[in-house]
Amino acid sequence: TLTATLVNKSGKQQVWTMSDLPSWLEANIIYGDLQPLGEQTITFTVSEATPIGKYEQTVYVKGNDGIETPLTLNITVTGNVPDWATNPYDYESSMNVICVVKKNDIPLTDPDDILAAFIGEECRGLAHLAYNERYGNYYVTMDIYGSSGETGQEVSFRAYDASTGTVYPEVTNS
Repeated sequence: TLTATLVNKSGKQQVWTMSDLPSWLEANIIYGDLQPLGEQTITFTVSEATPIGKYEQTVYVKGNDGIETPLTLNITVTGNVPDWATNPYDYESSMNVICVVKKNDIPLTDPDDILAAFIGEECRGLAHLAYNERYGNYYVTMDIYGSSGETGQEVSFRAYDASTGTVYPEVTNS
């Protein structure tokens, strides 16, 4: 869900209606009236059947004057984003990884994508992709946390592809 607020900045009551809602987007209210200097919060709900992706949708609100004012909504529909987390304060040391993440030899470019580092089943670091203008590519810069008694532990990686909602349980280094 997401919300938008209509504001009547005039000195008279405005009767309004909303139009051009797509079938996958529902508003809790599509018409009403606003008192002078009043506000109306509208809650939009995206259908669960909407495919994963980023959407820009414009709906229109028409007041007493008959002019349709555009209301542009930027909506991101995600899959089940993993709840990976780590607390750096639980560990006494760290190491850094800087890398490009690729799927089928094509670099990932979505800042919502996540790379996570694990020792066993415990998440020890995670980071989102970020664009580096100097090098013209998306990179992950991640701190991986550990303790002195864990020397020689194998670090494995998992990735979340936000564009498909897919978790890749094993990421290999190349």
